[in-house]
Amino acid sequence: SQTILHDTPKTYNGYTPSNFDKGYQGPVRAGEALQKSLNIPAVSIISELGVDIFYQSWQEAGLVLKLPKNSNLNVGIALGAVGTRLHDLVQAYSSLANEGNIVPLIYEKLRPNVKTSRQLDKLLTRNSAEEILEILASSENIDGRASRVIKSSFKTGTSYGYRDSWAIGIKGSYVIGVWAGRPDGTPVPGQTGRNVSLRLANDIADKLYSKKII
Repeated sequence: SQTILHDTPKTYNGYTPSNFDKGYQGPVRAGEALQKSLNIPAVSIISELGVDIFYQSWQEAGLVLKLPKNSNLNVGIALGAVGTRLHDLVQAYSSLANEGNIVPLIYEKLRPNVKTSRQLDKLLTRNSAEEILEILASSENIDGRASRVIKSSFKTGTSYGYRDSWAIGIKGSYVIGVWAGRPDGTPVPGQTGRNVSLRLANDIADKLYSKKII
């Protein structure tokens, strides 16, 4: 989280990423870059790591990434130039609270002590998962009633043109994922992950808390 990254203009084979606010922070610590959703450091990291390694790690963890037709892997996948499902994003975030291991989604309430048959898939190291969880927990959040007593670690996102807004994270013993948008992909100007999806995620947590599920 303390690694210094550079939020400055960069071009990758003709592709020049920009931040949501079109500004630049200059030297910035990795934890702060994640909290502020800075795009340029994210692309820089995936460029150094290797797009193929990122893609392969995701696939090996049993998660789906779908490339647009007739397109190839490129650093743009750091900012959403690839398709995935809310189902897979929620499973991926479950690894943050489970020592880097993905917990399969359950669509119906299980009886006590009933375990899923699927073996847990590894996405992150335990240390990486714990550090990311702490970074997200220390970022500015929107409080709900449950937030007063339950630790939360959410990441929000807004796609190009306000077509999708996301909020996915950990609240207590639950992973909560919210997508907001229109099925036909029509833009909803001003609708962001923070002002729409994160508020709904907190409403969901409050509902769980009010029913004493958490």
